Amino acid sequence: MEPGRGQEQQPGGHSEAEAPGGGAEPGPGRSRRPVVAALVVVAALVIGASVLVATRRSPGPAGATATLGQPATTAPFDLPGAEVPRLLVDGASVDTMEPDRASPVSDLTGITAGERQIFRPPGRATPALYLTTIPFRGGPGSPDMRFGEPITVRGRGGYIGRTEPDITVNLFVDLADGSGLVVKAMELTDDEIVRFLDGLTRDGLDDPWAPTEDVHGMREVEAKPPPADGRSYSASFTLPDGVGGAAADRSRWFELNLHSNDYESRLEDRLSSSSRPVEHVEIDGVPAALGTYSEDKDYWVLIEPEPARALELRISNDRATVDWIIAHARFVDEATWDAATANARRRS
Repeated sequence: MEPGRGQEQQPGGHSEAEAPGGGAEPGPGRSRRPVVAALVVVAALVIGASVLVATRRSPGPAGATATLGQPATTAPFDLPGAEVPRLLVDGASVDTMEPDRASPVSDLTGITAGERQIFRPPGRATPALYLTTIPFRGGPGSPDMRFGEPITVRGRGGYIGRTEPDITVNLFVDLADGSGLVVKAMELTDDEIVRFLDGLTRDGLDDPWAPTEDVHGMREVEAKPPPADGRSYSASFTLPDGVGGAAADRSRWFELNLHSNDYESRLEDRLSSSSRPVEHVEIDGVPAALGTYSEDKDYWVLIEPEPARALELRISNDRATVDWIIAHARFVDEATWDAATANARRRS
């Protein structure tokens, strides 16, 4: 089990506890300012209606660049033969590890159309718009959804608020048809959000929304079930001599965690908690999102090497060290992984 709050952290250990239902809790080192208490109600309604979705990545034809959000009909990455994706960093040694474990996997194949949808441009983690359609009739007995500032969406009066820093926008609008839209958007302006939402169409109340307005080329991310094996593991690495910032608050370790599922919920959490816009990088040819919880100190790199499975690096060091780790990271086969971790201290 990953170290949770109140549990002892291993060197470089930045992994967070699993939230009930398999979602990702907010990572450490972050502060969030609620817009108003109504957002708590919004979150509760979203949890009741949301589903976790994931996409399949593909390298495409020979010589093509791999992208995020490819249709599920394409092939997965051609990773080295291993039971689950294994990542090493050349020059860094594995200090401690938590061996593979299996957790029960929720059946995500029965996704109700229209409940939960994610939109972003293919090949990028941002800009992103998370859209949840909830039952909502308004009037006496309904939750008070007023927060932030008033805004007009789809010809209706809605409410919009921002987290700190102003990377994430929360929005709610009552559609007056027995439903409401709960929206979380990253790296989009208010005008872009409204234009995208105004252009959404659907055939019926139980059908998914389809965009008609081209906003940064955002398309819906296709829902995929998680891997059936439920496998996950974690490891901490020691940087080689001469690599890493010299400041006292820089760690000589960094952490790797393979999560059995929840790629999309983890990405949503990281995006909404990053202290600055997310960057797009590649890890051994696989696209990844790079963000930071605090300026030039606490970085995360999130990868989806297989549908729904999340692989994450947590690095408490300077940006030059992050770039070094990214440049030296590579996927390996099972035999190479076993040899590299043979002398690592096991933790339970």
